[in-house]
Amino acid sequence: MDGVNDRRPSGMEFPGRDPVHQTLTVLRRRMAELEQHLNAAKGELAAVKRENG
Repeated sequence: MDGVNDRRPSGMEFPGRDPVHQTLTVLRRRMAELEQHLNAAKGELAAVKRENG
């Protein structure tokens, strides 16, 4: 090593700057939102099924 490139950040040292980490965080948040919508829709569907017998 020449001492110049041996301290390159790996992404683990600065997780806030890691684009993969940021993307995963956004996708996990979006997935949680979609799961909430899905569960609400399932509840509405169950209510309609109960009403219609």
